[in-house]
Amino acid sequence: GLPKQAVEDLLNHAEALAKASRLDFFYAPNIPLSDKTAVMKKALKGHVSEEAGDFISLLIKKKRFALIPSIVDTYRFQHAENPE
Repeated sequence: GLPKQAVEDLLNHAEALAKASRLDFFYAPNIPLSDKTAVMKKALKGHVSEEAGDFISLLIKKKRFALIPSIVDTYRFQHAENPE
């Protein structure tokens, strides 16, 4: 699983990540993955841990970024059930 700080970062930025996951930019086939991940890393720099940024980049590379709202909801549920 993700380190605690990375999970907290995802939870704290859930709304912005959900909005970003709906942007056509991340699904445009004519935009290289390296550009997509670079844009996201630049946007997140200083706002989330390196692990959270790497996780989000991996989702983009694997074309799974649209799942970020569901992933965050799962972590939110797990955190509510087991806060430690």
